[in-house]
Amino acid sequence: MFKKIIRNHKCKFIFVVIISIINSLVYVFAGYSLSFLVTGYEKGMQLNTLLKNGCQVLGIWIITLIIMFFYSILQQKLLCLMRTDLRRLMGEKIISLDYKEFIEKDTGNYVSWMTNDVEQITKQVFENFFKIIDSIMLTIFSLIALFYLGVWIGVAAIVLFFIISIVPQLASKGMEKKSTDLSAEQEKSTELFKENINGYNIYLVSNRKQFFLTKLCEISKKLEGKYYLLQRESTFLGILGAFVSLFGQIIMILVSIAMAIAGVTPIGAIISVGNLGQTFFSNTASAIGSMITANASKKIWKKYIIENDKREKISLINDTSSINIKNLSYYYGEKSVLKDVNIIFEKGKKYTIIGESGSGKSTLGKIVAGLYLDYVGSVLVGNSEIRDINSEELYNTITYVDQQVFIFGVSIRENITLGEIYDDDEIWRILKICNLLDYVKNLEGGLDYIIEENGKNLSGGQKQRIALARALIRNVEYIIIDEGTSALDAKNAKEIEETLINNENICLILISHHLSEDTIARMDLIYEIN
Repeated sequence: MFKKIIRNHKCKFIFVVIISIINSLVYVFAGYSLSFLVTGYEKGMQLNTLLKNGCQVLGIWIITLIIMFFYSILQQKLLCLMRTDLRRLMGEKIISLDYKEFIEKDTGNYVSWMTNDVEQITKQVFENFFKIIDSIMLTIFSLIALFYLGVWIGVAAIVLFFIISIVPQLASKGMEKKSTDLSAEQEKSTELFKENINGYNIYLVSNRKQFFLTKLCEISKKLEGKYYLLQRESTFLGILGAFVSLFGQIIMILVSIAMAIAGVTPIGAIISVGNLGQTFFSNTASAIGSMITANASKKIWKKYIIENDKREKISLINDTSSINIKNLSYYYGEKSVLKDVNIIFEKGKKYTIIGESGSGKSTLGKIVAGLYLDYVGSVLVGNSEIRDINSEELYNTITYVDQQVFIFGVSIRENITLGEIYDDDEIWRILKICNLLDYVKNLEGGLDYIIEENGKNLSGGQKQRIALARALIRNVEYIIIDEGTSALDAKNAKEIEETLINNENICLILISHHLSEDTIARMDLIYEIN
């Protein structure tokens, strides 16, 4: 997945790498330029030469800082694009799941993917990836500069490199586990925070506000415990890297002093070796530490891999005249909910599914809508088994209105169209069918009136009617409505049901336990689940 993200921005990535190379080269040269300050010391440096060399070194460092700033801005811009791509890949993983798989996780888990995991992957992989590139470039160029100052200085740097590169890896074993544990705890805590905040009104009316606060603190404490363990490991790795870097610098300075005393190198080399040695060893340790940290995120990436058998199905619908259910059974674990159901829903006809609470009415509706695919038996749309049909093909034919209505915090228009383009006349026509025409026309902004989070500024009946409008505007041939008018008053419910029944172009499947006698009388079939 990381390679895919890099390929998506190949040109930008190559440009940033080129700037990284230039930045590293200029930075190392700036470190090397410190030796200019004492160039000619042995011959007796004049004041004007000292000032000239000082201005030269200052100018080099100013140019270096400007390039560093420019490089940082480019890197951050590319990181923004990479994070967006990562969220898209996470979204592709979500839409590859069938409905049953999707609801196995709380929505808080998916929110954690888009927030906590993105943040963790950014820090552990994306940012470290650039650190690795920078560190390798700085290591190479500083090593070249050290060789230029003295062959034996360069040789000493290489020997020390192999010695100190082993040390950080000894502390890397716990990083992957702690990184995976943190990701899992982030998902769990997001879910629990969401659950408790959604249930605050229960704590309030039960006079348990302090218990609500205690629960939030308990969740936070567990989450921060996982953060602490990962940061402790990371900090230890950083301190270890700093120690070996310092050890290498001291050895290098001692070597350069010995060579200066022996007259092999100029005394000015000592200043440059101090700076270049710090650059060489700190970036060596940084590259190794960054590789270890990035590698620790492997298990997080695996969550977003789309399995081959989860790719889109290829069967198409060749006949929409009926949905034929044969010997259908369904189980929740070992509990049987539906047993040997046989029924045919024909295009244009109207059906009602009734039964006691828990009898499986909603389950049958979700099977017909292609949401539950782990059924036993056969559900055919034309000659195609519903579990094998391409989802886009299926939902151009069938739609489902859940009894649990969800409204987005966007305009009424977008809540109905979900981003598809429809003429305003068509939207108003659908609103009239759903008895929302006058209400929406009187709103400030009309179709562009913004609804608050999950419809807080709407009544239950208004939310149900928007959900119905969302289904009807798509002009599908089969519409399944699960208690879709339960929150409406009798007058509105009857008028909407009458309009749907009179529509000869759709097969209407109503799942309900409180339809009016007039509505029931006009149904082609009433199917009771025992």
